[in-house]
Amino acid sequence: MSQHVFWSTHSGRPVSIQLGWDAPLRHYFMVVAYGPMGESAPRDWAEIVYSNLSDVEIEGGVSEPGYYWNKLAELGVECAMRSEIDQQLRVDARTNASDRIVRYDSSAGANRP
Repeated sequence: MSQHVFWSTHSGRPVSIQLGWDAPLRHYFMVVAYGPMGESAPRDWAEIVYSNLSDVEIEGGVSEPGYYWNKLAELGVECAMRSEIDQQLRVDARTNASDRIVRYDSSAGANRP
């Protein structure tokens, strides 16, 4: 799996957003969870705002990341680096990337390992 992680707010609370490419399943995924800025994983399932696994409109994931950008807009979650992240997600799909984690800071850009 590739993971592209950034932080924003939802209903005035900080959230982490994980968007990525699931190489074995060959689809995109997204998880939005409450938590302090800089934390990329929720401490428990009660803090999940959105997960592709519980989205009844899709079957596990999607073949185009646009679905998730629309979902973020519905949730009122903004992303200052949408264009860059979207481009990298598409690269991950083309190359069937796995084990790639990129964290984004809107003031500094991407922090690639």
